[in-house]
Amino acid sequence: MQEQRRRNPGIAEVTFLAYDRHEGMEDDRTPGSCGLSAKSMTAIAATCAAIGFIAYMLTSSSANPATTQKPPSNDDAVQERLPRALLPSEYRLKIIPHLEEGNFTSSGELWITFNCEEPTNKIILNAKEIKFDEVELHSLTKEIVVTDVIVKDDSDVVVIKLNKPFKKGDVYKLYIRFTGILNDVLQGFYRSSYVDLATKETRWMASTQFSPTYARRAFPCFDEPSFKARFKISLGRRTNMTSISNMPRKSTESISTMPGFVWDHYPQSLLMSTYLVAFIVTDFGNVEVINSTKPVFKLWSRRDVLDHTEYISNVGPKILHYFEGYFNITFPLEKQDIVALPDFGYTAMENWGLITFRESGVLIDEKEAAASVRQDVALVAAHELAHQWFGNLVTPAWWSDLWLKEGFASFFANLAVDHVEPTWRVKDALLEDLQKVLEIDALKSSHPISVTLNRTDQITQIFDAISYTKGCSIIHMMYHFLGADVFQSGIRRYLRTYAYQNAEQDDLWEALTLEAHSHRSMMEDVTVKTVMDTWTLQAGYPILHVNRNSNTGTITVYQEQFCWTTGCEDSTQLWWIPLTWTKQGYPQYDKTIPKAWLHHPTLELNDTVNEDEWILFNLGQTGYYRVNYDDKNWKLLSQSMELLPAAIRAQLVDDVLANSRAGILKYKITMDLLQNLENETDYLVWDSAIRGLRYMHNKLHSDASFNKWMQKLVQKIFKFLGTEEKDDDGHRERRYRGDILRWACEVGHEECRRNAHQILQNWTRISSGDNPIPPNLRSWIYCTGLEHAGKNEWNFVWNQYLQTTSGAEKELLLDGLGCISNESILSNYLAKTLSSNSGVRKQDGWRVFRSIAETPNGLGIAFRFLRENWSALNDYYGTGFSAMAKMVQALSKYMSSESDLRQLEKFKDSVNLGVTNTAFQQTIEEVRINVDWVTKYMDQIQNILNQT
Repeated sequence: MQEQRRRNPGIAEVTFLAYDRHEGMEDDRTPGSCGLSAKSMTAIAATCAAIGFIAYMLTSSSANPATTQKPPSNDDAVQERLPRALLPSEYRLKIIPHLEEGNFTSSGELWITFNCEEPTNKIILNAKEIKFDEVELHSLTKEIVVTDVIVKDDSDVVVIKLNKPFKKGDVYKLYIRFTGILNDVLQGFYRSSYVDLATKETRWMASTQFSPTYARRAFPCFDEPSFKARFKISLGRRTNMTSISNMPRKSTESISTMPGFVWDHYPQSLLMSTYLVAFIVTDFGNVEVINSTKPVFKLWSRRDVLDHTEYISNVGPKILHYFEGYFNITFPLEKQDIVALPDFGYTAMENWGLITFRESGVLIDEKEAAASVRQDVALVAAHELAHQWFGNLVTPAWWSDLWLKEGFASFFANLAVDHVEPTWRVKDALLEDLQKVLEIDALKSSHPISVTLNRTDQITQIFDAISYTKGCSIIHMMYHFLGADVFQSGIRRYLRTYAYQNAEQDDLWEALTLEAHSHRSMMEDVTVKTVMDTWTLQAGYPILHVNRNSNTGTITVYQEQFCWTTGCEDSTQLWWIPLTWTKQGYPQYDKTIPKAWLHHPTLELNDTVNEDEWILFNLGQTGYYRVNYDDKNWKLLSQSMELLPAAIRAQLVDDVLANSRAGILKYKITMDLLQNLENETDYLVWDSAIRGLRYMHNKLHSDASFNKWMQKLVQKIFKFLGTEEKDDDGHRERRYRGDILRWACEVGHEECRRNAHQILQNWTRISSGDNPIPPNLRSWIYCTGLEHAGKNEWNFVWNQYLQTTSGAEKELLLDGLGCISNESILSNYLAKTLSSNSGVRKQDGWRVFRSIAETPNGLGIAFRFLRENWSALNDYYGTGFSAMAKMVQALSKYMSSESDLRQLEKFKDSVNLGVTNTAFQQTIEEVRINVDWVTKYMDQIQNILNQT
């Protein structure tokens, strides 16, 4: 007997059948193998022989260079986007994962029912790394049969050719028996493992991640969001495991040919896109929320950390019910499962009825969790639950409008968490996030929120701050210029109108406009589309220049595009800017309904201001734009800083630092205003200040006079907070203390650094027991304490990482371990990102790299590692979840010389960019900006410091 070779899963091996398989034959198949019974196979073989069909294998050259794929004719060519001649209505999927080392595969059977919208002689769908074992067509006439199957691996497209075209209006059913792989790149149907703490055994599991384009890696499908269908799923599993899917399990039956295995059958799903389908086979434990009204909430995790689900079990149902009330639409499913996975590429995924998280995104150890972790968990959970309406119920028609689900989920997450945790001041996070994304969106390499996408590899590149955070920020702006009630009414109308359908941004604009006009909150000759297209179809954002006439008191405003370097002055882009303002004589900071709109280059306002009083625009920074004033107005605002609300002070600090960085405002004015930080004790203001000052510090970190000035500014807040937690600390004190202390240490505050080193040393001397460092201080202490530590201390912290069961704590430890200065240790640490047995999970490899690259001592080591291992890293991490892009983006922080820029550009030109193209563009632009800033402003700042 000739040895049977193991086939590459990328190969498509197809048996073409020339007869119609009757519906009832589904149950005649051997359940254990997702295949045919011996009797059926005999009949099929005879039929195939009788009519002359043969089985043959199709391969792609990329999958197996020794073989060749049938060269496609011009007629075979297809675009990556699927044609709409055929629309699926139902998938019937039976799939079983084989979780045995050496055979991580899946076996499946699939029946796709579809309607013919236009005559066609081919079925075009998506598949990747799927082996087609058998393909046949069900038709009433039995005249149409499959004649060929062509796998186009370069575009994830499969073309199934027919002998005759389908007839418009007819319904057909396609049957596919297939084999897939349980990959380890966290996409499609993938494998994962963990070590049981009690038995020390490795436990394997299979889970899914289908967004945005990975359902095709689990089963052949029409893998685009507009091809909505219903899904009826059966999962095979061992009896000592369990399965979960979008719907509640309906029944379980034994697999007669596979002792110890069963089928779990799930009822037909709601109408949904392929990216929302989910299923898991695992041995997890679960906790059901007691006394929860429908839907039934159930939390799943490793049994070792099942007690860490308490917080999410408390706030999850509250958040969901808040959304039911706000949207006035009841959650349509009977149950909501929440699953914490040890390996997960994203933080979380909103699969309908089965939300999946990485452990750090949902689990909270009540003894170990920092306040920032608790807030992040609440916001992530609220984000995913908001998706049950924005994304699941109403789905963007194509990924170009990704922001329609991600921006809204981010915005409503803040509203929901503010509702369930009112003392946290979570709405401050909207301001923090706005200020972060304004930095990115000022790059020339930024992109519009709504962007044209033609290729699959472009899709993952827009899962970024523009789609999520800018999307959220412009929604926040709409919320204010329409008014809360009109906004809510418009959102309800939009969701009711497009429930279980797909929508585009114009559909949203129409719903909001109807409500705005009916409530007279917008002029009849203006639509929301008129306003908002200027914010979604253009990259970047404006800066509003405010000029006061000292003689007449009149105010003139004009707009131009804001960017970090010269080049924007030639831009002709204009935005519809909602203008809100108040004056010193009678300040009203909460009046965020616009007094006027600026949609031309310039406008003289119907208002005046006294010469000796300030005027303030963009109240609470609710508009997505920056503001710059004449020198006198900045001086007046600076003199009044202590009297202004904290959010306004944070806004002014952010604007003044950004305007000087962009060359719009003299640094002398900025640094005079920043002197107010000496007496500042509000954390939101310091968050804005640290973000802007850190950019300067990255270029001046070794400058003694700059660090001395920074230490002077931070002294009061350092004393105010202290280095120990207090019994009466609230959530905000606990959340911000570590960040502010870490900043004080970064600028060389000696007491801060000394305390961090001592606290870490005390911990390393404890032989056993709980970690004595307060959770809210660990980020500060791990990084600062390890910076000048030795091998013994580093190994101690590394062992703590290996031993902890908390996902959030693991992330803090990984971040801190990269702060050490020892080159040998850092090189060995980076090597762990390329080993599956090192203890660093694939989902965290980019985090390790970033922790090293974003330090002055580690940048060179990290960059060298990236250059030397580019191919190996790409092979190991694959194309999903932006791991490689995040590594590239981590390089720019401390690169600020011409030499740095040349090396980075040379590196970019020498590698295959793939999904890192956008990341390289942005990173190179950021380094150019850094080089330009050093040239223009470093001497200016040093001169100012020498005069103080």
